[in-house]
Amino acid sequence: MGRTGIAHMARRRVGGAIATAALAVVLAAVAIGAFVHPAPAFAAKERATTVVTGMVFSQSSVYCTGREAYPTVTVLSGTRRVASSLADSNQRVTVSGLRGNVLPGTYNVTVNGVGSCMGRAMGSYQIKVMPTYVSGLRAVAGGFAATVKAKAGRYVSSYQVRYSTKKSMAGAKTVSVSKAKAAKTVRGLKSGKRYYVQARVIKRVDGVRYASAWSRAKSVVAR
Repeated sequence: MGRTGIAHMARRRVGGAIATAALAVVLAAVAIGAFVHPAPAFAAKERATTVVTGMVFSQSSVYCTGREAYPTVTVLSGTRRVASSLADSNQRVTVSGLRGNVLPGTYNVTVNGVGSCMGRAMGSYQIKVMPTYVSGLRAVAGGFAATVKAKAGRYVSSYQVRYSTKKSMAGAKTVSVSKAKAAKTVRGLKSGKRYYVQARVIKRVDGVRYASAWSRAKSVVAR
């Protein structure tokens, strides 16, 4: 074999040794994870979410007192509480329609989730007319004279008085009483007969009439 052939064989052996060494380096790199692709930088982190499904009022109704009146709200996600005894918005939910209400009526409330707290719940509560009571009751000839008094006099449009010979108020008759007088004399009744008397407040708001519950009954015997 001439010098040229020997040189050629030497180059082939060197090339083979280099290729073998390069392959070994690649295999070692794979073994230690050097070629494992990292997660994309823009991959979003998964965030846990809470879904608002409902609300519960501490009271279904409150009384008109001349100041804003409202119950508190407990916000629910299924059976789990998201927020308790809430009157204002916080970092998890916004509350609208709950506060600032004074007059009798029905008020709608909306709760919306914020951020990772999602969903919406709606409900309503009532502001009722404050009850009155019969402050005075006396017998007169052929009837009785009743005086009524309101606990929140400013929020009264008028009164009603009803009377019956039965304690259950079955078959009761009702008469109107002006706010200015707050008193009513009823005549034409049977002398010596016992009558049960109740009163209530009427308040009108934007043409709508709201009535309080009837007061506790008092009784009198007509003269």
